[in-house]
Amino acid sequence: MVFQILEDVLDLVGERFAEGKGGLGRDITEGKRTLIVINTLEKATYRDEKRLLDILKMHTTDQKLIDEAITIVSKYGSIDYAKEFARNIVGDSWREIDSLLPPSDAKEKLRAFADYLIERKI
Repeated sequence: MVFQILEDVLDLVGERFAEGKGGLGRDITEGKRTLIVINTLEKATYRDEKRLLDILKMHTTDQKLIDEAITIVSKYGSIDYAKEFARNIVGDSWREIDSLLPPSDAKEKLRAFADYLIERKI
């Protein structure tokens, strides 16, 4: 789940990541209702909500419309919300792991990798 959320974030803001997928916002082209979209729909004005849904229903490849949708989700802080949501899942998971597994080099390497994925600048 965490990696899917991070992939959804990268799809909207990770230009190098998006190059390999055909450009920014392929999830918008596919009309996906990601955590980012759901959070935006919960917060958005009626006008922005309707516009975002209209763009998602179009399954458009028009980068101008995709950028408009990205602007709407950014306006409501939904990209940052998704990053924080993923960060919280990882934090909760580590609290569970810490109570179950003894300290080890492998555990610390895994923690460092998870931290990198969550905290890296996109």
